[in-house]
Parts: sequence; C-alpha cells; structure tokens
Amino acid sequence: MRPATRRLSALVNRTDARNGVPFTAPLAMTPRVGERWASWVHYGVMIPGLADPERWFGVMAILGTAGAPCFDNDPWIRTTPRDTAYVVAGTATTGSAAFRAYSMDGECDLRADGSRLAFGGDDLVLAQEEGPGLRRVHVTRDGVDLELEVGREVAWFSHVPGVYDHVSLLARVRGRVGGLDVDTLGTWEYAWGAGPYSIARKGVPAWAKAPLKAFTYQVLNLDAGRQLLLTVAGPRFGTHLHEGAWERGVGDPGRMLRDVALTISEDRAAPLVTPDGRTMRMPARWRWTVRDDGGAVRTALACTAGDDWTYGLGAGWVGSFTFAGTHAGREVGGRAYVEWVEV
Repeated sequence: MRPATRRLSALVNRTDARNGVPFTAPLAMTPRVGERWASWVHYGVMIPGLADPERWFGVMAILGTAGAPCFDNDPWIRTTPRDTAYVVAGTATTGSAAFRAYSMDGECDLRADGSRLAFGGDDLVLAQEEGPGLRRVHVTRDGVDLELEVGREVAWFSHVPGVYDHVSLLARVRGRVGGLDVDTLGTWEYAWGAGPYSIARKGVPAWAKAPLKAFTYQVLNLDAGRQLLLTVAGPRFGTHLHEGAWERGVGDPGRMLRDVALTISEDRAAPLVTPDGRTMRMPARWRWTVRDDGGAVRTALACTAGDDWTYGLGAGWVGSFTFAGTHAGREVGGRAYVEWVEV
C-alpha cells in the first residue's frame, strides 16, 4: 500500500487510538441476529503451532453473508443470505468435514447475549462468560475441548464507527485437540459489519459487493509469550486496500505497524479446486517484510505452506505454514496458521 493510501485508510479506519492500549472499549460480542443494519457477524478462534498431525486448530464462523467476494460462499446459502451461517472448524486432519453451512433460524442456538453459540446441535459450541478483567470461552467440537482465557491484549483490525468493527484478543488456550494436550497462545476474534444485505434480502450481483477478492490472515506465536498477526486484503494480491502487522504479548498490548509487504515467491504447482468447482491459485512460498515507523525493518520472514489446506474460509482456505526469519533483532521460527483466498 502506498503512503498516501495508508493515510487515507487511517482516516476511514480509526484504529490508531485503540491499538496499543488494553481492550476497554464497549464492544458487545453478541450475534446481533435480527438487527437490520448489522448484516453479518464473525467469531473466530485461531491456534497456531500445534504438534503433528493436527498442526493448527481454527474456527472461522460468519453469521450472515458479508457481501464481499472473498468471504461470500453463495452456493451454500441455506435459506437466505441473512439467515445462513458459514463455519469452518477443525485442524489439518479434519478434511472436508471442517466446513458446514447452517440456517441460523432452523439449525443454530444463538443466544442474544452471546453466552452460547451452537451450530448444528453440537457440531460446534462456543460458550462465552465475561467476568471482571477476563473473558472465558469454552470451545467444543468432535474431538476438541478447549478453554480460552481471553485477556485485554487487543488488535483492532477495523473501527469504522457504525459500519464495521473487528478485533482479535490474545488468549491462553488449554485443553485437548484430537490426541494432543494443548497449553499455548491463540486468539479470540469478533467482528460485525454492515453490507449489501443490510438492505437487500436476496442475492446481490458481483458489482454490488465490496471489492475484496484477495485476502490473507496469518497468526504466528513468536515464543511462549508473544504473538504476531499479519494481514493484507484488496482486489488482488499486490494491490491492497488494507494491510497491517500487530505484535503483542502476555501483559503487553503491543502495537500496530502499517508498512507491511507481502511477496509471493512461488505458487503451488497445481491450483486447488473448491467444492463448487472453482480453481484457486495458492502459494507455496512467500515473504513478509514489516518496517517500523522510522522505516527500519522490524520483521523479515520466509514462509513455506504446509499444504494442508482445508476449504471453507469464506470462499477460500485455511491451513498452516512454517516460518523462519528475524523479528525485533532476534531469530524466530515455527509453525503458524494461515487463511488464504484469491477469487
């Protein structure tokens, strides 16, 4: 993103005053079902760096249809765009069973206060409990039983007042995933937004959707106490409307950096084919370069896809990758979580 575009983005997306401070803003993490203006809500859990064979655990749930090509999954609309929930939840071993679409009215139990969010009976259950200074989230799925202690270390991806809020909170995760005992860092994420379906009740044409056709979001645990989040989104890779890096640690709300460069150095030998027959070019290797406000390189990473792609992240995929490089002057490496869409 060019400097002028970054400045314009900062004027619209008012996150600067919110990043780098503990999460205290009033943002009710409720499903908002039935509201006119809020046409979609997102809940997410991302846990990178699990041992083989699981490698990662993720939940990406979108309640309603966002009205953006990279996140819409129109072939799986169950009843109406506003009533459909799209969920990918699983690990590197889950396969096609990770993705499901539901009628929110007929197949989900979505409590108005967000205390219980159940999809397809007990296919996936997210139970929230908020107490003084700490939010707890219990996640259950076939073979998964996790407790998240959600802190106040927040990354604000978006704050466009009255239109779109999107946050990621650092979480200590304990429990079981498959045959693995888990005690690590992950994320608890929430977003809500307005879109074409705030007005339309039936499917809208492509020209009426937001110009987002390329998207990636990546979660890396740098060590036992620090985490890095990286994302770009736009009409195609290399032309971005939004990009950023958020670093944070236990007890440290961290900061956001806007000077972020993603370079795809090698594509997967063969594209992937989605369940509805679309082919999608996917990366095999890529690099991240993040510069601080003074222009010095803060993060430089070389990344290699794990090729364990699982369909259902919007219109694309979720998986893992290995990374090696430097951050804040020290060597880092490991296995991380990645979402990738290019339509």
